[in-house]
Amino acid sequence: MQAIAEFIWNGFDAGATSVHIDFDTNELDYISSLSVTDNGEGINRSTIDESFGSFMDSMKRVDFQKTSSRLKGNKGKGRFSFVAFSGLARWKTCYRDPESGQALEYSIAVKSSSKDKFEFDDISISKEPGTGTKVSFYELFDVTAYSFSSPGFINFLGQEFGWFLF
Repeated sequence: MQAIAEFIWNGFDAGATSVHIDFDTNELDYISSLSVTDNGEGINRSTIDESFGSFMDSMKRVDFQKTSSRLKGNKGKGRFSFVAFSGLARWKTCYRDPESGQALEYSIAVKSSSKDKFEFDDISISKEPGTGTKVSFYELFDVTAYSFSSPGFINFLGQEFGWFLF
């Protein structure tokens, strides 16, 4: 529950007004695909080393310490919380380039076995009208549909995000 909450918080920290959890199940009720999508500002490619470079480090730490009470994540581990349920996470992100004003997109992949290394695709001009990030999780384990529909998870989400959404 906390691992999924980290990805939801990352979306809100990026200024998202909408965050979605999407999943499909197989015949045995296990999750066959899982993603968290937001409409935040995306991850600027020029800051990828600061954004994904080090476990337990975060660009948000500086902003958080200044004045922002809006930022929840600042410890630099939320992006790696996928290791609790997945072997691979892939971020597809779209951001607005501050110099050209163009919407640019690329993907980032991190494996749980080597979370200090990340791979990213080349940048391309996006066909999407807005910015945001979709994190898709692969090689899932110990995650069932009940994990997301149980009263315990629903209550957890209410307690975790209710105050913020209010």
